[in-house]
Amino acid sequence: MNADSGVVVELPSALVLTKTILCIHDFIWTEILTCRIGADTFMKQVIHTDKAPAAAGPYSQAVRAGDFLFVSGQIALVPGTKELCGSGAGEQAARALENLKAIVEAAGLTMKDVVKVTVILADIKDFGAVNEVYSNYFNGECPARAAFQGGGLPLGALVEIEAVAYHGKE
Repeated sequence: MNADSGVVVELPSALVLTKTILCIHDFIWTEILTCRIGADTFMKQVIHTDKAPAAAGPYSQAVRAGDFLFVSGQIALVPGTKELCGSGAGEQAARALENLKAIVEAAGLTMKDVVKVTVILADIKDFGAVNEVYSNYFNGECPARAAFQGGGLPLGALVEIEAVAYHGKE
């Protein structure tokens, strides 16, 4: 694990901000922003892995805020490319879920830590095919979920899936 030198900025009212960038292996990097006000500490950590598609705009693959991990919407992009995988909604859901899983795991969590999922479909008629694939990733104590039709998904994708994971103290 390599780290750049943390930058500490002291501001009035006992507010201290620290920014550190860590490189873990060659394919995962993370940026940690810690905010301390007096005795209270708040952490925001940007998660990135090359095992999932890079963010295509001004957003992060995921952000950990305290005990929660917020994973940006994933479509069926093949990591390292700008190409969609699969022509059907089921195939695209599988790739999107693999991308989501890679990001969750890069944060040190598992799919069992996911507490909320939002599935956006280009056509609600694909719900059954997506649900069948979804059940391979979540079963037993499943996360809460919303699924709805949205128009014009990025790059003509048929499915987009975002998630929130929780990893509290044991």
